[in-house]
Amino acid sequence: MIHAQQWVNCTSGHKINDILQDGNVTWTATTGGLVKNNLIGDEPEFFNRGNSPIPSNNVWSLATDADGDLWVSTDKGTAVYDGSTWQVFYEKSGLLHLGIDDRMILSESDSLHWWDGQSFESIELPAGYFLNTAIEVNPNNGDIWLTYYTFGTYVVYKYANGNFTEYSVQNSVLPFESAAINPLIVDNSSRVWAGTTSGLFRFENNEWKSINDVIEDFPEGGVTALDLDSEGNIWACVFSPDAQLVKINENNDIEIHPLPSQINAYPSIEAIEIIESPSQRIQCGSWKYGVWEYDFTNWQKKPTDQSPAQSNNITQLFIDGETTYIQSGRYLGNDINSLFFITNGDWMYFDSSNYPANLNIGYPPTVLNRNNDTLWIHMGDSLYAYVNDEWVPAGLPDIEDDVEEINSFIHYEEDGKRWLLERWQSFIFYETDTGWKTFEKEEHSTGSGTYDIYFNHPQTGDFWLSSANGISRYDGTNWHIIKPKDLGLGSNWAYGMEVDENGIVWANTYQAILRIENNVPTIFTEGIPGYEDKSLGKLTFDEEGRLWIGMDDALAVLDNSTWQVFDNTNSGVPNGRISELEFDQSGNLWLGSWDGGFAVYNPDGLPDHFLEDFHFVNNLDTLQNEPVNSYKLFPNPVSRNEELNVELLSSFWASGNTTFLIYNSVGQVILQGNVNALQLTIPMRSVDVTGTYILEIKNGPRSIIERIMVY
Repeated sequence: MIHAQQWVNCTSGHKINDILQDGNVTWTATTGGLVKNNLIGDEPEFFNRGNSPIPSNNVWSLATDADGDLWVSTDKGTAVYDGSTWQVFYEKSGLLHLGIDDRMILSESDSLHWWDGQSFESIELPAGYFLNTAIEVNPNNGDIWLTYYTFGTYVVYKYANGNFTEYSVQNSVLPFESAAINPLIVDNSSRVWAGTTSGLFRFENNEWKSINDVIEDFPEGGVTALDLDSEGNIWACVFSPDAQLVKINENNDIEIHPLPSQINAYPSIEAIEIIESPSQRIQCGSWKYGVWEYDFTNWQKKPTDQSPAQSNNITQLFIDGETTYIQSGRYLGNDINSLFFITNGDWMYFDSSNYPANLNIGYPPTVLNRNNDTLWIHMGDSLYAYVNDEWVPAGLPDIEDDVEEINSFIHYEEDGKRWLLERWQSFIFYETDTGWKTFEKEEHSTGSGTYDIYFNHPQTGDFWLSSANGISRYDGTNWHIIKPKDLGLGSNWAYGMEVDENGIVWANTYQAILRIENNVPTIFTEGIPGYEDKSLGKLTFDEEGRLWIGMDDALAVLDNSTWQVFDNTNSGVPNGRISELEFDQSGNLWLGSWDGGFAVYNPDGLPDHFLEDFHFVNNLDTLQNEPVNSYKLFPNPVSRNEELNVELLSSFWASGNTTFLIYNSVGQVILQGNVNALQLTIPMRSVDVTGTYILEIKNGPRSIIERIMVY
């Protein structure tokens, strides 16, 4: 069904949903696929949409059945793997647990299912909730226990003898609040343990009790993961606020182990697996930092990543010849934003210690353009030039006195003339032979920074720009605006826009594809036939002139007036909305998704370097998970009558080799000097004008760049 030589998926396995030991093997469920690790030390094996039939890269739950087959549940279906072949149930997604009658149980938000080897038996829950967060089976009597994420109310269900019993704050001491993580475990004495944001609770003798009322010295705090070892001990991850791994024995005695500093943040741990082997270990799966293994002396990070991307939300693919720049992360979210690039299968990284801005929060970096040896990148809320492996504040013209900063797209026409944008007020600037023209948003119609695609038409030379407010075209004299809503569509946002070999412009909203010939738009199609419920993302053309478009969890190509669709049943397309599509010079199609990482596809077969080592990841020390605190800067803002104080870490400073420079808004150096100690004091009296400046501290190839406000 899937040809591995045609598809490769590259994902991040930082978020861990489940861990399962099966003999000498551990299986890890991540949002970037399934990972198999041999406990005797072999290299990990990765299963994803590119090399296996699993329905999605977002793997939720794992279990083994009575025959030893592995069950893998994802957000797009469930698969059973016997070591060589797969059986897939595309309509079943939930949490897995083997019942005491050897039937596999699959719990969904509104129902329970039992697989008897031939078919599913199903029963509905009394009330459907948003998400089932845990399932456990009492090994002594077969009772099924469930927790649900209910937008606030914490609910536990017991299913026994064909009946459901509900426990909540209404009839027990269970807390009111709920979380997205509500772990459960049933011990050898049939006691049920429930972790909540308010602590740990235990059900015994038909009554719920807070563990803090039972065990006096048990630490207070939220409990995000639970497991049971072979000796009957309960292990709990408690955050109070420091992360602790707490062992509870049958006599209610506790033993506390600290978690590593890298994952000591609430609510970091979502899964625990006690590794039963001659040398007992514990594996903890985090929501952001992968799997960490503890041998009761040291913590060690285990590999779960199939690419250097720190997130499976791919927000940009920028292809420059044989080099592909990849941006991962999501605006103002919990993802770790990162930027890296690939040349002929070799991964290259932008060293995060040299970033001119903190990329772990805020906006992901965006590659805007390349001009000769300069790569233009929008980072944070500023524009930077990356030249000869160094970050340089962009030296841009001072066009408008009342515009603080030109901080976004830079587009070069063939004769070198530039297009620039001031993001916040949506001024667009165009360089002409007689100077700069300024266009306000009322003229070009682009909303505040919501531009997507821009180019010069290869035949007419007109400048085209797609945005949340439609499609804008500048003919050298006037702007012309196309509003998809005027054609009866529900949105003006143009997500994709390309020119075909005949000069026809194609664009799309989330629901329709537009064909724009001689500047006149018509609706080409509203949805792909058979997939009208899937929203449309990026579109592009291949060398044969065929139209490709990304959708939710699928990819479509128009070939001789016939649509062919690639989805999770017949291809290696990743899950999530396919919002980025680009062909490289070798004819490989790169796909960027919002949830499943990125993929590469070639119907004629991928180059060997994609198949052999494209997804193999070494220890990526250069990609930091946390901000690099290599300096302190204060006060900021700073008065022109004050001094700016900088404190450097000894690991950054090198005597005699460190310098500082202060740039104004157009990239001119207005102040510079040597740094001769770890403490640096810069008098600001020489700064004449109130405004925003850039401080750069350089030590050989390393650099710190920080924005300062001067008043």
